[in-house]
Amino acid sequence: MIARPELFRGRDFFYALLGFFLLFLLSLSYEYFSYKKFVAQENVTLTCKVLNQYEKSRFSSSYFMLKLDCGEAVIYTAKGLGIGDVMEKEVSAEFSLSRLDFLGYLKGFYAKSTDFHVLESESFKSRLNASIAAQHEDKDTVTIYKALYTAAPQNIELRQKLSSLGVSHLMAISGFHLGVLSGVLFFLFGWIYRPIAGRYFPYRHANRDLFLVVAVFLFAYVWFLDFTPSLIRSFGMLVVGYFLYDRGLKIIMNP
Repeated sequence: MIARPELFRGRDFFYALLGFFLLFLLSLSYEYFSYKKFVAQENVTLTCKVLNQYEKSRFSSSYFMLKLDCGEAVIYTAKGLGIGDVMEKEVSAEFSLSRLDFLGYLKGFYAKSTDFHVLESESFKSRLNASIAAQHEDKDTVTIYKALYTAAPQNIELRQKLSSLGVSHLMAISGFHLGVLSGVLFFLFGWIYRPIAGRYFPYRHANRDLFLVVAVFLFAYVWFLDFTPSLIRSFGMLVVGYFLYDRGLKIIMNP
């Protein structure tokens, strides 16, 4: 039996680490350049998407805390209860960046906002969430279905309940869900494709063809969920893992 070639030999592992480190420095340099360009003005007007909205209280007054995806950065801002439900809607606002440092830019930061208004555009994802909400009366049920199908954020109370039950990881879209989805798609497409391939083009590598089709569907799913970081990592690991497997490389080294 022919042994699988190992992924790393001799100094290859060191060279791989060095390459990853250089890639990290390049990425960090690009982020710092983007940060300097972002804070060139003390006040900037941005169009953002509301990722999360929850109510907070301070000094006997209540307000909404908003988590906004503004493309270049994630910004938190506080607005009065009068804005209503703006979850997953697009908004435009002017932000003050006078106290923003580089670490805050990378992690997400709080900024005061003025000239805040909601834009009229509505995405397919927001319409789908509205359809889900219209089918259920219980607020937690609506939040759970939104989290499972569209990766919508959960409120603090629900997160605490799920955490006490030990099932928080099942409600957060991650590599687990991507793995289950890829397995289901691989089985369904294989059930249709393998008999056809065996009859008309048996010379094709069926598993490779099936993976390409599944990868396209998974990428479309990641795109639909606005490239959630956990899904991007999982999708990248899936593609790299299959590439190594397809090439016959030994991924796990012997101790």
